[in-house]
Amino acid sequence: MSKYVEVSAESLLATLTQICEKVTNAGGTCNQGQSGREITFDIAPPDTTVFLRVFTSLGAGDQSVRGCGKDAVRLVVGANVGDKYKPLAPSRRIYRTAPQGDHEGRVQAFLDRLTQALREGYKQAATHPICRVCENPFSLRENTKNKSKFWGCTGYPECKRTFNYVESE
Repeated sequence: MSKYVEVSAESLLATLTQICEKVTNAGGTCNQGQSGREITFDIAPPDTTVFLRVFTSLGAGDQSVRGCGKDAVRLVVGANVGDKYKPLAPSRRIYRTAPQGDHEGRVQAFLDRLTQALREGYKQAATHPICRVCENPFSLRENTKNKSKFWGCTGYPECKRTFNYVESE
């Protein structure tokens, strides 16, 4: 038995649809779309331009998440800056691994981990720093000289506001 669990399109989309219903009931938004052939979900808390993009590893029309063991659902906190999507923080991968056992239990274990990661990503989007001057979101960047991380306004070069990044525990 593989350490990677085969997740049906129906199970994954049902889980994401339930989460989207909760988000919209709380005043947020949720939009299903595509990036290339891959189905994506943009989940946004209320009153912010920052959202969580969920890359499902599920191709449009496919019956299950791709069979490759290295594929994973990716979560990226980002925003639309101008007319382009911009990731604002490093992505997080939720691998389709699950404890050995019955197939349904393995699928549910993966979906439970995914749901928890979505909660954490949603909270990160809801609390993501926004520039008080131009109201654009900040993006996590790295100083090319000393490799230290900092927050820089996505309105750059018009807005040059920055502040130090402090790693949370």
